[in-house]
Amino acid sequence: MKNFCSFLVTLILFFGIPVSANESIAFIDMDYVINQSKSGKQITEELSKKHKSNIKKFSKIEQSLKNEEKKIISQKNILEKTEFEKKIVLLREKTSNYRKERREVIDDLTKQKIYATTKLLDLVKPILAKYSSDNSISIIIEKKNIII
Repeated sequence: MKNFCSFLVTLILFFGIPVSANESIAFIDMDYVINQSKSGKQITEELSKKHKSNIKKFSKIEQSLKNEEKKIISQKNILEKTEFEKKIVLLREKTSNYRKERREVIDDLTKQKIYATTKLLDLVKPILAKYSSDNSISIIIEKKNIII
């Protein structure tokens, strides 16, 4: 949607498409539509729940890794050097896996948000098309793409 609006504005600027006085242009705040519609609220709520559960899950893992690190550090003088180093390497691997998993979950949640928003916009387009034809509106532009 953003690319389409940018393309439309570029066409208008470069080709100088004249807009006559009898043509009408409407503006829509899609962020408001997404945040205030039932579907948009439901999407936001679901993604928020997933985000909160991920935060809880990862904070538990993070806390256990910190505790394990403290335990290993406290055993530094007791353990042999090779055994201590093995535990450090193992902890680093766990930390690396934790970071990788966390990044994957965040990326997945971002993809879900983009997908859900795109689907919602696809559902809104026919409604906007009908509204524009019923009210003789020539162009509908997203509010955030307006410069002047």
